[in-house]
Amino acid sequence: MTEEMKIQKITKKYNNFFQTSSADIASTMKGSRFFYLLDEISGEFSSYIKFDTAEELEQIILHEMVDDLNFALEVGLENLNEEINDKNFSYTDCKFGNTINHLANSIEAIHTELNKWDSKLQNSLDGISTFITTYKNEDENQM
Repeated sequence: MTEEMKIQKITKKYNNFFQTSSADIASTMKGSRFFYLLDEISGEFSSYIKFDTAEELEQIILHEMVDDLNFALEVGLENLNEEINDKNFSYTDCKFGNTINHLANSIEAIHTELNKWDSKLQNSLDGISTFITTYKNEDENQM
């Protein structure tokens, strides 16, 4: 199988990642290959990485997926913390009804944050899980 065919196989394997992000790959007239990611607001390159093999491309994609997950978790937790603590809730003078309302507001804030990132997170988790499962099975077969 040629390297170009291996690269095509990787792009199909991680098709959901490419469909839900601004990531793409390109080849130059001189035969160089690049992975790039555009900033979704400015349209400028946020990543531009040269790769030679399908294995290198897969590592780049997985790295971007992990970055997406880390970013989503950090932003999500920060927003949740602000949302929950913004209520200026005091436990010293609360009644049971206030506690339930606070819990309901917290759950709603969590739900809202998770919905914002749903498809991107799901695709990243799926891709990383596929990678782990594939290589775990290969390691087990080599034993």
